[in-house]
Amino acid sequence: MKINPFIYKLINFIRNISWLKSIHKIRHHVKVNNMAKHNVDGKYLIVLPHADDEYIGCDQLMKSNAECLIVNMDMAGGGTSEMHTLRYNELKEYVHSLNRRLVTIKDNKAYALQDIISKYQFDIICVPSFFDWHPEHFKVMGYLRDALIMLGTKAKDIRIAMYQVSVPLMPRYINFALPMTKEAYHNKWGVFSKYYKTQSYIPIKRFGANERINGKLLGSYAAEGYIIMTVDDWECSLDNVQKLDMESILRNNINDLAAIREHLVRFYTAASIGD
Repeated sequence: MKINPFIYKLINFIRNISWLKSIHKIRHHVKVNNMAKHNVDGKYLIVLPHADDEYIGCDQLMKSNAECLIVNMDMAGGGTSEMHTLRYNELKEYVHSLNRRLVTIKDNKAYALQDIISKYQFDIICVPSFFDWHPEHFKVMGYLRDALIMLGTKAKDIRIAMYQVSVPLMPRYINFALPMTKEAYHNKWGVFSKYYKTQSYIPIKRFGANERINGKLLGSYAAEGYIIMTVDDWECSLDNVQKLDMESILRNNINDLAAIREHLVRFYTAASIGD
């Protein structure tokens, strides 16, 4: 059943007010940690399950002077084939607007990913955080893990940078952050629909609210946050996370910033993040 556009706009308006209030309340308790500010030296592989994940989580990194390769894992996303094609074209336009290279993996995903990592010898691989509810995001994590296992000792010096998509990263665990001025923040979300016209319904105010909260870490207006881990630590924590019943809790609380963060505390503890 289609939602009446007026009702949809009203729901979003109410949520926007709630998220705005939450920003100030939650941000007040975040401690400044300038050690989280990270230079972007090195080579980055940005792995995305779906078109727009890279925009939500890695836009500032892609706009930096870092050496980046963007790899689209071409997950189905649950839509029609026509929608899938439209989203791919949107992704291509956005990546090319930044003069970045885009590679799409359609088949033999783990093997193809392993070949790319081996060929380009990346320092950091960016992938969505495993505090997540999307099954296709976890499939991509599985492909990455298989690729790293195939690489063996060649992967020992690679680090994993988990980026934020729907579920917020907890500021106290963010150890790599790129500050955003007010202008950069509004530019990012102001032009989102220019590239991702098919995604006009997604809650960009919620994504932006989490970036505003993370900005307190650096004393900046907003920040793009990551959690960087060694491959061994990432694989160990991934094992721990996959034993947790996160999906229903995250789905049901995703629009309540305070509630979702309260639930995440025990998930981080169970995953042994930061130990």
